Amino acid sequence: MTRFTLPALFLTLLTCATLDAAAPEQGLHAGPMVGYSEMREVAVWVQTSTPANVQLAYWPQGKPDQRMISPVAATTHEDNYTATLIAGRLTPGTTYDYEVLINGKAVS
Repeated sequence: MTRFTLPALFLTLLTCATLDAAAPEQGLHAGPMVGYSEMREVAVWVQTSTPANVQLAYWPQGKPDQRMISPVAATTHEDNYTATLIAGRLTPGTTYDYEVLINGKAVS
């Protein structure tokens, strides 16, 4: 689980985005890595090791009942198994926990 706060979202995601040693077994090849960040949304880039459906689940810290999930993005050979996931409807100044979902399963 990783956390980020707006507006310092860019620095926090760069600091917190780490690749777990077990991640390749779960289908994550690279990332998560922050893309752009705006007032109410942020893009997160991931690369899978095989074709997969990926999503980003995120929620305000301490409030997992407010969990939101990004639309599904499919990674394919043609795009080098990469996807950009959008966390939207964010509240500035709020810290969020998030996790990457690959084929519906959370990746550590």
